[in-house]
Amino acid sequence: MFHTIIPLETVFQDSDKLAAPQELVYLGQKVLAEPLEQPGEFKLVRLISSDPALYLNPAFQPGTVIRYPAQAKNEK
Repeated sequence: MFHTIIPLETVFQDSDKLAAPQELVYLGQKVLAEPLEQPGEFKLVRLISSDPALYLNPAFQPGTVIRYPAQAKNEK
């Protein structure tokens, strides 16, 4: 439920310009990630896993910029 005195057209006027997160397989795990301006770069939004140990792995921390397909950091 959304309570506001501002018309919904104003609140959601630019919502069609937002990129929806994509489901990717990154380092063998399913993640949701938003595309960035650079081709092949994504911002990790959410890890999709039932393994609690993966949530402690800094590679899957939300906000992490990832390259897809995954590449070593020294590769360009």
